Amino acid sequence: MKMKNKCFIMVLVGLMLTLSNVANAGLIKTHGYLTTDITTNFITDTSTGRLYTRFDAFNLTVQDTITAVGVGGTYEGWSIVTTTQAHDFYSAALGRVSHCNATTWMDCGTILNWADGDFGNSYDTSVDWFAYIMPGNLKYGAGKIASGGTITNYPSFFTEASLNSHSATNFTSNINFLLYKDAPSNTSVPEPSTLAIFILGMIGLASRRFKKQA
Repeated sequence: MKMKNKCFIMVLVGLMLTLSNVANAGLIKTHGYLTTDITTNFITDTSTGRLYTRFDAFNLTVQDTITAVGVGGTYEGWSIVTTTQAHDFYSAALGRVSHCNATTWMDCGTILNWADGDFGNSYDTSVDWFAYIMPGNLKYGAGKIASGGTITNYPSFFTEASLNSHSATNFTSNINFLLYKDAPSNTSVPEPSTLAIFILGMIGLASRRFKKQA
């Protein structure tokens, strides 16, 4: 009887874990070394620990973004991506196999199994964009991921006015700066999901029931 009870509990645990994996599969997106949970505003480079904001984390003008990363701003402690970090982002998304020179207008490679919005919905339903700073240049660069997963780098693409036109209130075709943070100031422990709590509860009830029968 005890052996049957143990087998039943093992089967129950396996079933619950399978359901948990299925439920989370649609939430977590991984491409190369970049992983994002669609319920958060962050993209994590798992090879370096660097965090990036998702493309739709906010909708701010150039000056509002600069204010947001400043002291007391909403994103204090974060920085606006420059040419260097933009190239790092491309490289991480492609599994460190990037053909891109971040200072040249060119295709960097193709992300496998890409779906529009995986890193956050930006611009429209076929392509996703982000902007970055080019030190010493009055214009801003742009990164684009097309619907098929092709990453293209566009240096000196936006003026401040043209970029702001994609950050206006209620403007649906939003394009914003990508932000990054190399060393998070604090690391929070993830809270257990509702499904995980349910699984533990079911295991506890099953174990208690079989102990009584024994």
